[in-house]
Parts: sequence; C-alpha cells; structure tokens
Amino acid sequence: MFVRIRSSLAGRVASPVVFVVAVATGAVVVSAGVEAGGAAAAPTGTVVAWGYNGDGQATVPVGLTGVTQVAGGAFHSLALKDDGTVVGWGSNRDGRATAPVGLTGVTQVAAGGQHSLAVKDDGTVVAWGNNNDGQATVPAGLTGVTQVAAGHFHSLALKDDGTVVAWGNNNDGQATVPIGLTGVVQVAAGYEFNLALKGNGTVTAWGRNDHGQVKVPAGLTGVVQVAAGYEHCLALKNDGTVVEWGLGYGGQAKMPAGLTGVVQVAAGYEHSLALKEDGTVVTWDSSDGLAVPPGLNGAKQLAAGGNHSMALVVHRAVVQFKHPTRSVAENAGVVHLALERTGRTAVAASIDYARLGGSATAGADFTLRSGTARFAPGETRATIPVPVRNDVWPEGTETITVKLSRPGPRTSTGGTFTITLSIGESDQRPDALISNTPARSGYVGGNIYNTTATGQTVSETGRRGTPIWFWVRIRNAGGLSTNFRITGSDASSGSRVRYYDGVNDITQDARSRAGWKVRVVPSRHVTILVQIVVGPHADTGTIKSSRVTARWTGDGPRIDVVLARVRVVA
Repeated sequence: MFVRIRSSLAGRVASPVVFVVAVATGAVVVSAGVEAGGAAAAPTGTVVAWGYNGDGQATVPVGLTGVTQVAGGAFHSLALKDDGTVVGWGSNRDGRATAPVGLTGVTQVAAGGQHSLAVKDDGTVVAWGNNNDGQATVPAGLTGVTQVAAGHFHSLALKDDGTVVAWGNNNDGQATVPIGLTGVVQVAAGYEFNLALKGNGTVTAWGRNDHGQVKVPAGLTGVVQVAAGYEHCLALKNDGTVVEWGLGYGGQAKMPAGLTGVVQVAAGYEHSLALKEDGTVVTWDSSDGLAVPPGLNGAKQLAAGGNHSMALVVHRAVVQFKHPTRSVAENAGVVHLALERTGRTAVAASIDYARLGGSATAGADFTLRSGTARFAPGETRATIPVPVRNDVWPEGTETITVKLSRPGPRTSTGGTFTITLSIGESDQRPDALISNTPARSGYVGGNIYNTTATGQTVSETGRRGTPIWFWVRIRNAGGLSTNFRITGSDASSGSRVRYYDGVNDITQDARSRAGWKVRVVPSRHVTILVQIVVGPHADTGTIKSSRVTARWTGDGPRIDVVLARVRVVA
C-alpha cells in the first residue's frame, strides 16, 4: 500500500497525487506520478546515480530496468522493481545490499546506515543487514505497515491507522515515539532523529537535537512531504516551496533562493535534492561530485544516500516537432509538418494537435482541423498534413502556429511543442491595366482581379481606316518571378487588331492557344500595344473591341482582363 496525500499541491501536479514513500539514509523519497487517463500508477524506469562511489553505491547494475522506487543508504543503494523484487548494490558488509532469498511482493524499500527494510503487500516488514542495535529485528507481530524509514541505527514503521512504531538504537530517544502521536501520513528517519508528517500538514520531530534538527519552525503548516538528512531537515509545502532547518555548515540547509515548482525533496549526509515538476533536479551541498549530471531530465523520484544521489528516470516517449519553424511557397499544396519520437519507441504512442494561432485565415488560406498524430510500435516519424490553398486575392506572407498537447500514456511533449508555418506571398497575381495614352497616369484596372473587363475598360472614338492605339500594362503583383500568358482576342467584324511588344508584332503569338509568354519579376511590368483599325465598311455607331487576358501559368488559373473599345463615328 502506498501513502496517499491529498493537498492543494495536487492541483499543480495531478489529481490525486500519489506519493510513493521510501527512505534513503534518513531521506524520504517521494515519487509523484499519475498515468494518462487519470489512473494512478507507480512509474517504472531506469536509475541514474552520481556522487561518492567508493563502495560502488553510484554504479547502477547493468541492465537494471523496470524500477519503481530507489533508496540510498550510507554506502549502499536499493531499487524496487515492478515485479516486487529488490536489487541492491554498493557496500555489502553484513549483507545490507543483498535482499533475502525469495523476497517478493515488496511495495516499498528503505536503506539506512548499515541495514535495509522492505514493506510487503501484506503489510509486514522484512529487514536485513547490520543488527548491532536491533535495527534489523522487526518487532514481533508488526502488521498493517504502509511505509518504513531507516535511520543510521534505528528503524520506523508507519501503520495504516496513522500510528508509528520504532526500534533499534535509542541513545537520543529516536526509538521512543512521542506519546499520543497519531494521524501520521509519512515518516522520515535522520541520523539519530525522526520526522512525522501529519494529515493536517503539520510536522512532529523527536530524537537528537544538537543542531536544532527536531525544532520544527514555528507556524509550519501546509506540508505535503518531509525529508531527514544527517542533521538537517526539509519540508515540501503544498505551494511547491521548501522549508529547511537544522545543521547547515555544509550548505545542505542553505536552499537556493527562489526555488519553486518542487514536487519532491530528499536529504543526504551533507546535501539536499529537489525534484521540480518539469522533471529536472536541483541540488545544494558541500561535497564535490554531487552536482546534477548534465542533461538529466524526466526524473520521477529522487533518493539521497550518504554522499551519493539517485534519480528514477521513467521510460517515456518524447514527441515533438522536428523543427520549430518552416517556410513554404503559397503554391505548396499539402504541407506535412514533421514529428519525431525519441525515448520509448517500442510501443504505440499518440499526441493531439491543434492550431494555436497565426495570421493566416482558416478555410481561405489553409485547412487544418484539430486531430491526433499516432505512432505505431517502432515508428519514430509522423506528420501532420496541412493543405495550403492558393490565394484568390493578393496577400503577403502569413503564418500558422500549431501546438502539440495531451500526450498519450507514457508519452510526453518535447521542447519543440509548437511550430510556426510561414506561407509566402501569393505567387500568381497578373494585374492588367489599360490606358489610351502611354503616359504613366491614366491607366485603369490596377489591383482589380477578375475574369471580365468590368471596371477595366477604356473607350475611344475612331474613324474608318484610322489606327487607334491602346497601352496594356501587365504587372506582377505577386512575390515571385512568374511566367504570364497573354492572349488577345480576334478582331471584331469590320475591323483589324494587331498586338505589339514595343516594335515587335506579336499578334500571331497573342492569338495562339498558348498565348504570348513573358516572365515578369515581382513589382515590375511589361507593356503591349493594341492597335485597332476600323474597316472602310463599318457602320457608324458600332463598337470594335479587343479583349486582352493575362493568365498565370503555374499551379492554378489566375486571370485578369482588360477591354479596349472603339466606337465608329465616321
């Protein structure tokens, strides 16, 4: 059975929070973990250890996996596996690192100065290792135990009725439980003193007090976990902050300023540890070699030994975008946003995605509905499809931001959990203008994009046999150099129409099916001349016209049209 503590801290971590309590040389180790979907479960993973390694206590056995809890003694370490067995390493004097043969069904372990303890699923306790002070002699008939804590030469057991049992060395009263102590939800054993956390968030302490380690700070409430080191103490509050007291000459009781967001604390001989809600670890100490290993993250549980530390790192898949940004042309079609999965890849995984924001307009510029990306067992790559639509009207560069959320079981989001997709300027914008004069002024039709000549017509009067000239300017209003196809209509009955590129007659090309093709760079234009000559037999008052169409020749039909009209007067 695990100790369940409900507090306002649950609102920041998960609800409910499950604290799996263990002891490491007087350091209570608490793991907070809730599986996706709300089902509480002990995390399983591998162990990272660092610090003093004179007896091999920081050398994790090769291939050790499936661990649910770690505990650190003075010179040895313990790991509880998900099959209920115990693995030990480090100093093995008196057999402290060798679990009794056949020991199974274990739910929690604790490592003391020279002995070890285990709680079984039937509420009984098993002890092994040094027993000079009776610390490894479990009191007869002890049952209903939910948690054990191991001091240097003494032991504690928390029962399911909220009472505490102690045994072993009692030189400073550490094995004499205060009279009337009830309502306890967690215990921690220091060198020769103890802490008990009560269900109302207060702390009781007893035993050796030469450095104020059992002098609980006045008014301390809202505590959700305690840890006891050699001669210093830590209390985690429900707002994620930490309170400390006791001996601090080595820095172990000199917590870093501004430490918040903590979900677990652990205390060793002369060092302290804090696990933050993002899976990172903070330490403060006076010993060399106890700095947190670079890159350590994903921790779910800590243990502080004498002068070494351990972290239980849970096997999880990490899913994130391969790149935080991506740029595509407006004619990109379907864009696939790349996801990558690292870590635990042997099983299926999933993660939700949705548009977070951006300047692009859903429906007009792109199509993206919220959905779920899935990875089959063994897959490390997946994509999110985003169809990008061609613009009908001129637009500049626009963006879409997509965010990952709600990872599936044993999956978490990595650091790159958003991506900003930039869509380039519209790349198909022939803008046709027409005038009856070559002057810069007088053109009509600028920034009008349609398939008819409405609003883009210039009319003149003309006599039979007299050429009437019009100037048509085709401007590239897009963001890319583009090929335009320009076509001219056939002549109206009773007239003749010619098309010129400057002095070159392009009538044949302009009237062909392919049209006259010309490449235009952004914001520049080409000009063609349209000549309409009214025939000698045209009726007065009739209209002779030329229709000029500019088309973009890329990924979609984009057309702009102008019309030149001549009314016959004589």
